[in-house]
Formats: sequence, structure tokens, C-alpha cells
Amino acid sequence: MKSKTFDEFLAQKLATQPELAAAWDNTEQQRSVARMLVAARKQAGLTQKQLAEKAGWDQAQVSRMESASNTATIETMQRYLGACGQGLLLGVASAIGGHHAHLSEGLLLSEMQELRIAPADLEADRSIAPLAIP
Repeated sequence: MKSKTFDEFLAQKLATQPELAAAWDNTEQQRSVARMLVAARKQAGLTQKQLAEKAGWDQAQVSRMESASNTATIETMQRYLGACGQGLLLGVASAIGGHHAHLSEGLLLSEMQELRIAPADLEADRSIAPLAIP
């Protein structure tokens, strides 16, 4: 018998357990933030311990921030991203089918595509109108 991947197992459980599916949907935003923080740290080539040292935290704080239960403040995320050599970019978006539509563009982007929007792209296209927080 072929073993299931985690994604297959999860899909089956979500399809058969409506309460689990609702709870899973309710935590999507936190999981999305956690994935983006981990991606920023890895892009900077840092371990959790190295990032913690740069931010003045212990490794457990970094681990908590990278968990799906993360409820970090904007200031804490700025500090995390600053230690990665990056900044926080906020914008107004509308959720559409698990993707985000930039209101000024009507442009659908996945979370990873949003993460790849570079400052140069924003300078070239002022219609995105981001709020950059150093």
C-alpha cells in the first residue's frame, strides 16, 4: 500500500471534517505570514540562531515568529525583517480565491509572487501605492 504525503492526508481530513476545514481556513493568514518570514530568513542565508543574535532575541522568539500561531506586531516584524536586511511592505488587498488582488491594479498575485515584488518594481509602477516601513 502506497503511503500518503502530508498534503494528501491533510486534503482528505479537510474534505471529511468540516470543523477542521473551518479551523484550517481561519489560520491561513498566520500560516502565510509564517511562510513569508521563513522565506525572508532563508533568502538572507540566516539560521534561526543567527537571526536571533542580529535581532537581539533568543532562538525561541524566532521560532515562535515562524510558527502559524504568530501574532507579532508590525514593530516586531520590522525588527525580524530588518535583521534579514529587508523591510516590511504593507498594502491594501482584497482576498479572492486564496490569492490577493492589488486593488489599484486588479492584478492577481500568489503569496510568493507578492514576496518577490522588488522595490525597483514599485518605483517603476506607482499605481501599486505601497506603504513601505523601513
